Amino acid sequence: LIRKKYYKYRSGNPTLIFFHGLCGNRNHFDESFKYLKKKGILTLDLLGFGRNQEIIKLKSSIVKQQVELITKILSKLNLEKLTLVFHSLSTVFLPFILRKKKIKNKISNIILIEGDVDRDQVIWAKKISEMKKKKYDEYIKNFKRNNKIIMISQLIKKKNYKLIYSHGFKNFNSLVLRKFSKECIKIINEKKVNLSLKKTKIDKLLIISQRNKNLYNKKVKKLFNQVKYVNNSGHYPMIDNPFKTYR
Repeated sequence: LIRKKYYKYRSGNPTLIFFHGLCGNRNHFDESFKYLKKKGILTLDLLGFGRNQEIIKLKSSIVKQQVELITKILSKLNLEKLTLVFHSLSTVFLPFILRKKKIKNKISNIILIEGDVDRDQVIWAKKISEMKKKKYDEYIKNFKRNNKIIMISQLIKKKNYKLIYSHGFKNFNSLVLRKFSKECIKIINEKKVNLSLKKTKIDKLLIISQRNKNLYNKKVKKLFNQVKYVNNSGHYPMIDNPFKTYR
C-alpha cells in the first residue's frame, strides 16, 4: 500500500479508482481496501478537499483542473486496466476523462454510486451555490461545530461517522466549494454526463441507496447495463453498508 499526502494506492489489475463527491474526501472509500482485497485501488482527495491543498486557479475551470490532477496521478502510476468509480457529483468528471484517449482506452468499467446525472439530483449543490456570503459563512461555521447538518443517513449509526464525514469539511476552501458547485450544476443541466454515458460502449453500473431508490427515473436507468440497490443506506452506501456496496 502506497500512502501519499492526498492519495492511497494499492497495486493490482484491474485498478478501481474512487472519486469522492462535493465536500467529500478519500476516507469515504477506506472500506474498499478491506472488501476488495484482490483488486488494485486508488483513492484520492480532489483539489481543495481533504488533505489536498494544492493551489486552485479560481479564474479557470475547477472541474478541468481536477481532471488534470487525476490524469497526472494516473500517468505517474502507469496503470493498465481501469474501473472508474464516481460518487455523487464527481460524475461531472466523466465527460472530460473520456476525452483523454490514453485513459479512455484503459477503462473496462464505469460505476456510479448515487451518481448525479440529472438536474433533480443537485439539490444540495444548488443550495450552496445560491447562498449569500454571510449566510454561507454561518452555515459552514455551524457545520464545523455540528456535522449533523450534512445530509447523512440516519438508518445506521456508527462510531466513526463524525470522523469520516467531517474530515472533508475541515480543510476545504469556501470559494472553491461555491465555484465548484456552480460548475457541477452547469455540467449536469447541459446533460453532458448523460450524453457521455449514452455514447460510451464501456460497461456501466449504477448503485443506488435505499433512501434514494425512487429518485432515478427510467430514462436515467436505461443509460446503464446494470442497476443495483443497497439496503440500509443513504447517500453514502459505501459507508452505511460497505459489504453490500462492494459485493
